[in-house]
Amino acid sequence: MDRKFIVEHEVGGTTYTNGFIIAKHYNHSLAAYKKLVDEARKTFPDLTDEAIDCCTVVASGWCKSCPIIRFLLPNGSRDDGWEFNQDRMTDVCWG
Repeated sequence: MDRKFIVEHEVGGTTYTNGFIIAKHYNHSLAAYKKLVDEARKTFPDLTDEAIDCCTVVASGWCKSCPIIRFLLPNGSRDDGWEFNQDRMTDVCWG
């Protein structure tokens, strides 16, 4: 199963909340990213295409080279099916 995260962090006194989905595979096709976006929209149906970044995990001990999507959420967003992290995702860098 793909891993889903909500990460809340503060920059310059402003709090931001982002959603992330990391795929469990290495397929970077448009169809693969669309599946990740469709999964995000099940929980957050108001996400627009313009709000979603499609990236690749560039450094990690468990998911390097996997596709990842990132999107801004309203502050305070939470969902039981998503892992919550304060400040950052441990061991994941994307670009």
